Amino acid sequence: PGFYVNRCLGPFLVEVSALIRDGVSLEKLDKSVLDFGMPVGPVTLADEVGIDVTSHVATFLSKADLGVCMDGGDITLMEKMIDKGWLGKKSGQGFYTYSSKKKGKTISPEVQ
Repeated sequence: PGFYVNRCLGPFLVEVSALIRDGVSLEKLDKSVLDFGMPVGPVTLADEVGIDVTSHVATFLSKADLGVCMDGGDITLMEKMIDKGWLGKKSGQGFYTYSSKKKGKTISPEVQ
Protein backbone atom coordinates (compact mmCIF):
# COMPACT_ATOMS: atom_id res chain seq x y z
CA PRO A 1 0.00 0.00 0.00
CA GLY A 2 1.10 3.52 -0.67
CA PHE A 3 3.81 5.04 -2.74
CA TYR A 4 7.41 3.88 -2.52
CA VAL A 5 8.51 6.96 -0.55
CA ASN A 6 5.69 6.53 1.98
CA ARG A 7 6.54 2.84 2.43
CA CYS A 8 10.10 3.86 3.27
CA LEU A 9 9.23 7.01 5.18
CA GLY A 10 6.74 5.35 7.54
CA PRO A 11 9.11 2.75 9.05
CA PHE A 12 11.93 5.30 9.05
CA LEU A 13 9.89 7.80 11.08
CA VAL A 14 8.61 5.09 13.42
CA GLU A 15 12.21 4.19 14.21
CA VAL A 16 13.09 7.88 14.64
CA SER A 17 10.19 8.22 17.10
CA ALA A 18 11.57 5.26 19.08
CA LEU A 19 15.01 6.89 19.20
CA ILE A 20 13.50 10.17 20.40
CA ARG A 21 11.50 8.30 23.04
CA ASP A 22 14.70 6.58 24.15
CA GLY A 23 16.46 9.92 24.63
CA VAL A 24 18.51 10.47 21.48
CA SER A 25 18.78 14.21 20.87
CA LEU A 26 16.98 15.73 17.92
CA GLU A 27 20.17 17.44 16.76
CA LYS A 28 22.07 14.17 16.81
CA LEU A 29 19.39 12.43 14.73
CA ASP A 30 19.44 15.13 12.07
CA LYS A 31 23.24 15.37 12.04
CA SER A 32 23.74 11.60 11.85
CA VAL A 33 21.49 11.26 8.82
CA LEU A 34 23.13 14.25 7.12
CA ASP A 35 26.59 12.81 7.84
CA PHE A 36 25.43 9.54 6.28
CA GLY A 37 24.76 11.43 3.07
CA MET A 38 21.02 12.04 3.07
CA PRO A 39 19.91 15.52 1.96
CA VAL A 40 17.79 16.22 5.06
CA GLY A 41 17.54 14.86 8.58
CA PRO A 42 14.40 13.09 9.83
CA VAL A 43 13.46 15.75 12.37
CA THR A 44 13.76 18.53 9.81
CA LEU A 45 11.89 16.38 7.29
CA ALA A 46 8.97 15.89 9.66
CA ASP A 47 8.80 19.65 10.25
CA GLU A 48 9.04 20.44 6.53
CA VAL A 49 6.38 17.90 5.51
CA GLY A 50 4.23 18.83 8.48
CA ILE A 51 3.78 17.02 11.77
CA ASP A 52 0.13 16.41 10.89
CA VAL A 53 0.98 14.86 7.52
CA THR A 54 3.85 12.81 8.98
CA SER A 55 1.62 11.50 11.76
CA HIS A 56 -1.14 10.64 9.27
CA VAL A 57 1.27 8.67 7.05
CA ALA A 58 2.74 6.80 10.03
CA THR A 59 -0.73 5.99 11.39
CA PHE A 60 -2.02 4.85 8.00
CA LEU A 61 1.01 2.67 7.31
CA SER A 62 0.92 1.16 10.79
CA LYS A 63 -2.42 -0.36 9.77
CA ALA A 64 -1.05 -1.67 6.47
CA ASP A 65 0.51 -5.10 6.16
CA LEU A 66 4.15 -4.07 6.49
CA GLY A 67 5.02 -6.64 9.14
CA VAL A 68 7.35 -5.59 11.91
CA CYS A 69 8.48 -2.51 9.96
CA MET A 70 5.95 -0.37 11.80
CA ASP A 71 6.49 -1.82 15.29
CA GLY A 72 8.44 -0.33 18.16
CA GLY A 73 7.92 3.36 17.61
CA ASP A 74 5.81 5.83 19.50
CA ILE A 75 4.01 8.41 17.39
CA THR A 76 2.03 9.76 20.34
CA LEU A 77 4.59 12.58 20.59
CA MET A 78 3.45 13.82 17.19
CA GLU A 79 -0.20 13.51 18.24
CA LYS A 80 0.50 15.69 21.28
CA MET A 81 2.25 18.22 19.07
CA ILE A 82 -0.74 18.33 16.71
CA ASP A 83 -3.09 18.89 19.67
CA LYS A 84 -0.99 21.96 20.57
CA GLY A 85 -1.13 23.27 17.00
CA TRP A 86 2.55 22.51 16.42
CA LEU A 87 2.41 21.44 12.79
CA GLY A 88 6.03 22.10 11.89
CA LYS A 89 7.47 24.85 9.77
CA LYS A 90 4.07 25.91 8.38
CA SER A 91 2.87 26.86 11.88
CA GLY A 92 6.22 28.20 13.11
CA GLN A 93 6.48 25.44 15.71
CA GLY A 94 7.27 21.75 15.43
CA PHE A 95 10.33 19.91 16.62
CA TYR A 96 12.06 23.17 15.80
CA THR A 97 10.89 26.71 16.50
CA TYR A 98 10.94 28.93 13.43
CA SER A 99 11.36 32.67 13.83
CA SER A 100 9.83 35.03 11.31
CA LYS A 101 12.37 37.68 12.28
CA LYS A 102 15.48 35.72 11.40
CA LYS A 103 16.29 32.88 9.09
CA GLY A 104 16.94 29.65 10.86
CA LYS A 105 15.52 27.42 13.50
CA THR A 106 16.16 26.29 17.04
CA ILE A 107 15.22 23.08 18.80
CA SER A 108 12.03 23.58 20.74
CA PRO A 109 12.85 23.09 24.44
CA GLU A 110 9.38 21.68 25.06
CA VAL A 111 9.91 18.84 22.59
CA GLN A 112 13.30 17.81 23.91
